[in-house]
Amino acid sequence: ESLDAPLLNRFLQAQYPPGSTIKPMVALAGLHYKINDENRGVYDPGFFKLPGNPRPWRDWKKSGHGNHVALKQAVAESCDVYFYDLGSRLGIDRLSEFGRHFGLGIRTNIDIPNERKAIWPSREWKYEAKQLAWYPGDTVNMSIGQGFTLATPLQLAVMTATIANRGVRMRPQLVKAIDNVPVEPVVEDRLDVSAKHWEIVFDSMGEVMRGEGRGTGRTLSKGADYTMAGKSGSAQVISYLQNIKYDDAVLNAMKERLRDHALFVAFAPLESPEIAIFVMVENALHGASSAGPVARYVMDAHLRGKYLKLGEPVPPIGGVPVLKVVEPAPDALPDEQEDFNVGADETGAYDVDENTDAVGGGIEH
Repeated sequence: ESLDAPLLNRFLQAQYPPGSTIKPMVALAGLHYKINDENRGVYDPGFFKLPGNPRPWRDWKKSGHGNHVALKQAVAESCDVYFYDLGSRLGIDRLSEFGRHFGLGIRTNIDIPNERKAIWPSREWKYEAKQLAWYPGDTVNMSIGQGFTLATPLQLAVMTATIANRGVRMRPQLVKAIDNVPVEPVVEDRLDVSAKHWEIVFDSMGEVMRGEGRGTGRTLSKGADYTMAGKSGSAQVISYLQNIKYDDAVLNAMKERLRDHALFVAFAPLESPEIAIFVMVENALHGASSAGPVARYVMDAHLRGKYLKLGEPVPPIGGVPVLKVVEPAPDALPDEQEDFNVGADETGAYDVDENTDAVGGGIEH
């Protein structure tokens, strides 16, 4: 009966908005379908509007990311406006088809039961599920892993491994052998994408982790003697009101279950990947500072044999602070907060009343 659902197998059955962790895959789709190239820039004033639609889709960075945001910067800094624009030009049909190659919206066929397939939407899915047409705003939401989009932790690990494998999606398995007979690996899918396009996406995910850049995970690579690729994300649980500044003070004051989930995907070494990982910390706000260090510890253990001893204090990574969450302040936010996935108007924007922001990107730190 607990609201925290402690008996739920989150690995296989919990479904969360994947947030910005899908942006490298969306970037690759743009390259593959020749909708985009690595040098095409987008003007980011802090919001995006569809042609003929006055509603703004906000960037997580209120002031925007600049006058000419190209692919590498967009992935490294997690520029929402870049992906709003790219997703709207890709369109739902190409975006939906491409994501399924990475295992989104389908079961991974792992060798344990009761796996859920979650939701990687299409126009057919929306009509069957909601008896509604697909709107352009739905695609904008989906392009940053929000809206109707849901994924299990296992699916996001498989997506990350498929990127690391350059389009080869393997079936995850726990059983190594049965009666001393090895269980052979199974290839579920192979995506034929230009080697140049893979290099561009790998480089952009490497830029996320580089200490000299402006990547959201740049502090996580400090002290490592191997290279990493990563992508942070923060998945909204609710929509925010337009007249509220949703900085750390406001987010910390929210009730814990209403705070953003912290997400991080990574693989290493960048040049020849051996490990791919997805980490999520529920309601912990920021992917790079909350989930990212966990990914770094796991990669250190796997690649360098650095294991923490029982009772040993967890050392800081690159000066990344431990997230401190204060107790919720009374009446810190209005009571009219609504669930993000409540339905769409004719634009596909998620809105409950005139004072509720149409769509907001996740907070990236």
